[in-house]
Amino acid sequence: MLESLAGKFEYRFVGNSPIGGRRTTQASMIKWWVRLFKLFPGLKFELRELVIQGYPWSTKIMTHMLFKAEIQSNLNKKPVPYENEVMQLMILKWGKLVSIVTVEDTQKFIGVLPTLVGQGITEASDQPELKWVNGRRVYYSVMEDDSGDLTLLILGGNKNGQDSDIKKARKILKKYIEG
Repeated sequence: MLESLAGKFEYRFVGNSPIGGRRTTQASMIKWWVRLFKLFPGLKFELRELVIQGYPWSTKIMTHMLFKAEIQSNLNKKPVPYENEVMQLMILKWGKLVSIVTVEDTQKFIGVLPTLVGQGITEASDQPELKWVNGRRVYYSVMEDDSGDLTLLILGGNKNGQDSDIKKARKILKKYIEG
């Protein structure tokens, strides 16, 4: 996939999650793929639908895929199937990807993060961040307890103090996870 990227490209993975965001360099794409496969070792992509339209100088590709992996249950340590629907729009110019937008069911993805955190996969606990124009930040993580889902919200403050806020949020999250 990396060889298909144009010299100048944009890859957006929609959603505020550990794999969400915008990437524009080969190095950031490599880090993204490494993170994705740390979260989901053995991840498989099942193509459900493919639409290709356009000419070599401007080709649009739309896909509907399933992401499939097995996640180890924290309760009985047995593999549990994970499946998520993904839609993608890719734009190629002369066979090179210049734009990719990926949209997945983020609720389903965020719902599996507590299981991954419980297995010690640190990438799953990176706090997603909500940003406002005035500099306010909210860092949050979704946690699951014995009775169901629990959403933990942590107000970070403003952008000038975000490094210390992130450290505090990670300490609180780690303390919560470890009991």
